Amino acid sequence: MGVCVRRGIVARVVVRRGGGRGVCRSGSGQHLPTDAFGGRSAEEVAANVLSNISTAAALRIIIAQEEGFGNECSEDINTTLTSNAIRSFLNEHPLRDGDETLGLMLKSDSQELRLAAVRAIEVRRTYMDEDFNWHKLRGAVGRRIDEGGSKLKADYLQRSMDSPDSSTY
Repeated sequence: MGVCVRRGIVARVVVRRGGGRGVCRSGSGQHLPTDAFGGRSAEEVAANVLSNISTAAALRIIIAQEEGFGNECSEDINTTLTSNAIRSFLNEHPLRDGDETLGLMLKSDSQELRLAAVRAIEVRRTYMDEDFNWHKLRGAVGRRIDEGGSKLKADYLQRSMDSPDSSTY
């Protein structure tokens, strides 16, 4: 075993074969300190965000199923006990943690909320497995990073050109 070091930063442990030099097999070799996200990896933090998004999507899908697909433009919306219970619950308990929200719904006195929570557990899994476009997510993240970086650099360059003392930037 060895350590892959790039630019003086330990990136990962690598296996040396035949006593030869180790090779960093993937990634750029950048090291994210383990305390950056409270000991969690960036991927775990992103997974938590996506889990919350999938819960919100599942609850919205259930509301749409209850009220009828595509009736958003109709003046005669078909609300149900379940859709009203979910909306009322979310007004009182904004979704910040998907599992916590579903846990509270499962503990509710309302049968509609308990059943909706069980349904949401299944719907969010199905949505992420069958309907969520992972390829589109990767592209959207890349575009957002590229566009944001370009704008930030352009703004920085403009400020540095406008500054009478460019050494402040």
